[in-house]
Amino acid sequence: MSVPDLRIRRARTGEEAELAALAERTFVAAYGAANTAANLRLHLRQTCTPAYFGQRLADPGSAVLIAEVEGALAGYAELAPGGTPLAVPEPARQLVRFYLEQGWIGKGISGPLMAAAVLEARNRAARHLWLTVWEAAPRPIAFYKKCGFRQAGTITFCIGDDRQQDLLMVRDLDQPA
Repeated sequence: MSVPDLRIRRARTGEEAELAALAERTFVAAYGAANTAANLRLHLRQTCTPAYFGQRLADPGSAVLIAEVEGALAGYAELAPGGTPLAVPEPARQLVRFYLEQGWIGKGISGPLMAAAVLEARNRAARHLWLTVWEAAPRPIAFYKKCGFRQAGTITFCIGDDRQQDLLMVRDLDQPA
């Protein structure tokens, strides 16, 4: 399925508030019901703010890609260098976040957004792309496997004071998906 008016582009300075609102909406939609309100608030204050996205947009090593449909934000992907776990061969990039608005899931946006993220990682000389995904999230796990990612271990991810298990997944960028 393709979305005729889909546009994937880099986020720009000045879009921090819009990105923060998108990040909050998509994270709450994906994980809000599985976490306490207090832990969710703490996580959102750390990772879904205009200041957070201002730092990401100012960091030349990071990239935030936006999926737009008819000028409205439909989703985003965030890539960053560094912090690579031992199970991931270097050179690598982390796909820190990959989220779509609920109404766009399953409508042909995730594939082009992932392709843009892979291209961004390759353009930055990465040979591997890695991510973490909550072990109790079967739909994203299936999508990442379809995109060529394989499980390489587990990692602890904290939402507030709740320690959760995530799968560590890696894609070799020299291989097709």
